[in-house]
Amino acid sequence: MLNFFKEFFVNSLEANKNSQTPKYDKIEIATCALFLEAAGSDFEFSKKELDTVKNVLRNIFPISDEQIQKLINLADEKTNESVSLYEFTDILDKNLTNDEKFELMKNLWKILFADEKLSKYEEHLARIVNNNLRLTHNDFIASKLIVKKELGIDD
Repeated sequence: MLNFFKEFFVNSLEANKNSQTPKYDKIEIATCALFLEAAGSDFEFSKKELDTVKNVLRNIFPISDEQIQKLINLADEKTNESVSLYEFTDILDKNLTNDEKFELMKNLWKILFADEKLSKYEEHLARIVNNNLRLTHNDFIASKLIVKKELGIDD
């Protein structure tokens, strides 16, 4: 998944290297928008969640902090204009492999667990994303358990 995102972004950067304002691919925007929606799905968007979103984006896309902030601002505009998550998950479903979608779900769980608690709203959002990406229930559970273990979260 990381290679897929990096390849898209590097191509985008090369095409726009003379431009003052970076242009983002629909996959970067959809990914960031989905992460922002996840961070705010419990009706609390903490600094810790924002920092986690930035760190996850930094690990996926080879971009500067300034570019990450611009991407977040653009994705935030898109989420404000959107009707549902489907606009973003559809782009990702059509353009990512199952392995890349699984990695995306793991990153989503990292954001959802950033505040060390999981609300029913956050879990509901994760289920919607998992279903819209056409991943299995086993993928849903496996991605969640992998992230919980990585973060040292016990039930």
